[in-house]
Amino acid sequence: MFVRRFILGLALLLGSFQSAAAAQSCEGVDNVLQTASLLRGGNYLESKTQYSQTIFKLETALSRISLAALQPQTYREAFPTESRELFGYVSNLRRAVTSAQAGYDKDALEILGASDPATISDSLLSLNRYWSCTDSLSAGDINGPVEGKSALENDTPLSSSETGDINSASFSQRNTMAEKKAYTGALAPSVSNGPKLDIQGHPFLSIAMALSLIVLIYGWRKYSKRSRMRDYRHLIHQDAGFKLGKKHYQMTIIDITQRGLKFKHDGLIKRQRRVTIELNGEWYTCRLVWKNANFAGAKFRLPLKDKTMEALLAAAHPDGTATSKTQIRPPQA
Repeated sequence: MFVRRFILGLALLLGSFQSAAAAQSCEGVDNVLQTASLLRGGNYLESKTQYSQTIFKLETALSRISLAALQPQTYREAFPTESRELFGYVSNLRRAVTSAQAGYDKDALEILGASDPATISDSLLSLNRYWSCTDSLSAGDINGPVEGKSALENDTPLSSSETGDINSASFSQRNTMAEKKAYTGALAPSVSNGPKLDIQGHPFLSIAMALSLIVLIYGWRKYSKRSRMRDYRHLIHQDAGFKLGKKHYQMTIIDITQRGLKFKHDGLIKRQRRVTIELNGEWYTCRLVWKNANFAGAKFRLPLKDKTMEALLAAAHPDGTATSKTQIRPPQA
């Protein structure tokens, strides 16, 4: 029964990871398409505001693209050329965004002008077929209305007088950020474009995590069973030596577990926090966890060993009639 449940749970877990990875990768394809539409036609050259909006939208789209999940090892081996083209395209756009945020708008414009969406047509078409995202994606969605040539190459940029001199000194980083905030209403937190650990994109890592979770549950259940066994309370009613500070007393142990014990002290326990008890010829320091006028409960630093517990029960019940009950904390005064 356990083996069948284990296999069924593992199959369901792997199926959910695979579908989630495909959904995330298809979303990555859409984000790459969004960057291509932003560059198409060179609309970002129309004005400083349009440029700021384009940089902000590119940053948002690029932050949602994980090349590790989008291009797993099997895809890179099957489509090496398309993989390299997409990697170079995304890397250049990230360089452009970083340059624009640092105030190097001239460098950013140069990189954006050299980033032709037509170069990744084959990459996106192969990714779309690899992940089975949609059947409606075509080269026209990536390259624009002119087949074989991007719209960015066809459109002529506006003159400096019409654009407000996009490369002038007034087009600083501060103005760019101010226009970006005015456009969005509130600037979203910056998302790092560095390498990311994508669990869904690594099936072997997903399997390892699933197995680790199963082992953890098994260990927890085994530990819980052992803990319940240690919490069985055995009635013994046996006198034992106690130390309160430097003074020695004789008290009666009412019941005991491998983690603690209950004893009768007849008003000797006042404000003490620790007691030392003699069990089977050895002294154990215990921490008091509750007390009232006549009884108290204490907990051992470490659970008693099985041999020590068996010796105590054998001494208290030589006829082998030891009784036990589950641990129930008695009411406190």
